Amino acid sequence: LEHLKALQQINLYFFNTKIGDDGAVAIGSSLQHLKALAQITIDFAVTEIGDAAAAAIGSGLEHLKALRQIQMDFRRTKIGNDGAAAIGSGLEHLKALQQINLNFFNTEVERAAKDAIQQTLTKPGVAVTVLW
Repeated sequence: LEHLKALQQINLYFFNTKIGDDGAVAIGSSLQHLKALAQITIDFAVTEIGDAAAAAIGSGLEHLKALRQIQMDFRRTKIGNDGAAAIGSGLEHLKALQQINLNFFNTEVERAAKDAIQQTLTKPGVAVTVLW
């Protein structure tokens, strides 16, 4: 992904694959190089990824200042409070965001963490959908 600096849209689907933290960390680390990216869809549903992967993804996302739309599916993964918070933190300061769709259904994220993330992402002018 690092060589695709002019890329404006990307869809990555890993639904029900054997990808684990190592593969997802590599993807998350590569995201920071996609400075022109305006739209991203990542589907990690029904995989073995956990907090380490989510932290790398959150860290990579925070560099995508042109990002307007994001859709990420983490249902039925091993992501917990720390991983979900890392995703929220990565998105928190992206001023161009207009639409956020996140799915954390059937993960290890607890209610208090869910509420904190929802509050962090809710901003005027941004459509936010978070499924728990």
